Amino acid sequence: MVELTGMMGEEAQEVLNDLHIGIDANKKIITKTHDFEIKLLAIDMLIMHIEFNYMEHEDLNEFFKEISDKIIELREELDILEKGEIHVILEQKSAEKMGTGWILKHRKKVEDEIKKETDIEKKILQKIHQTFKILKEKFSQVDHLFSVDIENATVKETRLELEEAEEEIKHILEKLMGFFVTYNKIFRMELERLGK
Repeated sequence: MVELTGMMGEEAQEVLNDLHIGIDANKKIITKTHDFEIKLLAIDMLIMHIEFNYMEHEDLNEFFKEISDKIIELREELDILEKGEIHVILEQKSAEKMGTGWILKHRKKVEDEIKKETDIEKKILQKIHQTFKILKEKFSQVDHLFSVDIENATVKETRLELEEAEEEIKHILEKLMGFFVTYNKIFRMELERLGK
């Protein structure tokens, strides 16, 4: 197994491993409950490792900067959407405290609130799915850097002069691809279940 080295290598290796906790990238399934947003934050730490250790490879850094920018944009949009979801959940909890009689009497209002929550959930899932689809495609758009098999999360060939760091970059790329492909599938399936 490849271990990341260089500045922040140990931390980046831990983050890279953490990205796959709770998922099976080979089967593209979730294996246990985990905090998805923490995983998004972890990607920034991984990209900082790459920036510090591969400064001389501008194309590689630009590729990872694009990924980082998309993740930051996604986190900001999720913050906005989740605030709306929290508001709807609080309204539902308030209705529950009023009791069954109140809920039955105001059934339409409760149904509307549940629909709002479902709509917000769909928006969140759509945003994540769309972003991950874009990120997944980015790996195919950098043929001058490397050739990949995205669905199997493997790097077929690197086209950079990386010398001893080639295995490390392959390892990072494969872990990231596995992460994006797995979540892309999971969120697509959930959207299908909700009826997009």
